[in-house]
Amino acid sequence: MARTQDGTAIRVGECCSSAAHDIVAHLRWEPRAYVLPPRSALLWRYIDFSKYVALIRDQAVFFCRADRLGDRFELAKGIATRKAEWDKDHLEWYREVLRNPPPGASWDTTHEAVESRALELLRQEDASGLSDLRSTFISCWHENEGESEALWRLYCGTGPGVAIQTTVASLLNALWLWPNIAVGRVQYIDFKGTFTGVNEAAFRKRISLSHEREVRAVQTVYHGERPEGLSVRVRIDALIHRVVVSPLSPRWFAAVVRDTTQRFGVDVQTEHSELLLEPFY
Repeated sequence: MARTQDGTAIRVGECCSSAAHDIVAHLRWEPRAYVLPPRSALLWRYIDFSKYVALIRDQAVFFCRADRLGDRFELAKGIATRKAEWDKDHLEWYREVLRNPPPGASWDTTHEAVESRALELLRQEDASGLSDLRSTFISCWHENEGESEALWRLYCGTGPGVAIQTTVASLLNALWLWPNIAVGRVQYIDFKGTFTGVNEAAFRKRISLSHEREVRAVQTVYHGERPEGLSVRVRIDALIHRVVVSPLSPRWFAAVVRDTTQRFGVDVQTEHSELLLEPFY
């Protein structure tokens, strides 16, 4: 953890250490906080037609800022009633670090100095958590072998919509110019009984949302403008395997999707949803 020249708390690695004016403390190393699905796993992105047109026109995937995703638990570390437990654990860790400077470092290790500095570090950690909501940008995908009627209704409603089908491998290939983007499964947890770590929060959601089976691409932008979303250029030909037209759209809409796709120079299979197949009795 470090501070910029104006005193803002930031987390830095070797890649962005030049942004740091003052090193506050070295954070603990943590293993990767998410699981990458098998490269062959099928992914779906359900979007309305206007967003699909923007995707193929701009050849860019939209990443929404975390605080605009509509889930107030996005990037949460726990529930508010357990914040005192979190603070106690982190304060003790900061105290231990401050009492034991690494070789070559020296600072005031008196009780008063350690206590004051530990409280300041905890305050900066809280500020960083809130700041991360405006620094983290997410693209959400659904992992499933087939379509989801519930997600058709959730993301497209009864209006015109499509689902883009790809695979984990193709998503990674499409994003190859952006190695700072992490792609992994969301883990669904009971926040009443557990906390998430600083590095885990972007890949943790409430267990009540487990039906989403979400795989997300996550990037963090610590500096510069922080709009409500970012459009990340991708290799569209590497990303899209096929486009499926919503079963809730009019039958003629598939031709509109096909013509629009071709007009933007994208060659991809377009077909009706399998949910439109007729049963017999």
